[in-house]
Amino acid sequence: MALLEVRQLHARYGHTPVLHGIDFRMEPGSITALLGANGAGKTTTLRALCGMVKTEGEVRFAGESIGRRATEDIARLGIAHVPDGRGTFLNFTTEENLRLGAYVRRDRHAVESDLERVFGYFPRLKERRRQQAGTLSGG
Repeated sequence: MALLEVRQLHARYGHTPVLHGIDFRMEPGSITALLGANGAGKTTTLRALCGMVKTEGEVRFAGESIGRRATEDIARLGIAHVPDGRGTFLNFTTEENLRLGAYVRRDRHAVESDLERVFGYFPRLKERRRQQAGTLSGG
C-alpha cells in the first residue's frame, strides 16, 4: 500500500484552475521530489495535499481518504506544508518556531525527542535556539 496516493487531483484558486488531474504515489521509505518550473504547480500541489486550497480528486494517506479533511486534521496526521522563504515568525526564537510544528501533538516526551533529533541534523539551530528567528541569515 502506498503511503501517499493522489489520483486525478485538481486544484484552483477561485475560478482559476491550477492543477489539472495529476497522479502520483509515494511508497513507504521512499524519497520523492516534486520538480518543475516556476508556476508549474509545485506549491499548489503541496497546499492541495494539506487541504489549504479547493480540490477535486482523491488523496489517500496510509490507505485512508483525506481529501475532505480540514487542514488541522491533516496536520495531526503528520502532513504539513512548510513554505520556503519567509516562513518563520520573526519575533519568535528559533526553538519557538520549531515547536510550532508540534502544537497539535500531545506526547511531550516524543516532541522533545524529535526536537533533539532535528538539532542533531542541524547543530547550528541548536546553537541559535534562543535567537530571534528574524535575525537569522535568511530569516
